[in-house]
Amino acid sequence: MAEHDELNEALSSTQRNIPDLMQAIALEQTAMAKLIAAETEKFSGLTGTLSNVEDLHLHGEHVRELLKLIIKKEILIEFHLDWIREMVR
Repeated sequence: MAEHDELNEALSSTQRNIPDLMQAIALEQTAMAKLIAAETEKFSGLTGTLSNVEDLHLHGEHVRELLKLIIKKEILIEFHLDWIREMVR
């Protein structure tokens, strides 16, 4: 019986933390959106000042790496959301 109570208490504690987890995910999403917006703004400003195609390519590589990182974070966020959905059930 005590084991059942401990399990219920642990589940209840986890469920109480779900709003905090959701807020953390929302903050991560906001931060990533700001990164993308800043990179877009920077790229827009650079297109008129880049002296050659090589400079444009180097900046494009930087953007590609940033987007790869953001996609990886999105995948992790999806795993976190799946875990939260399971906890709510």
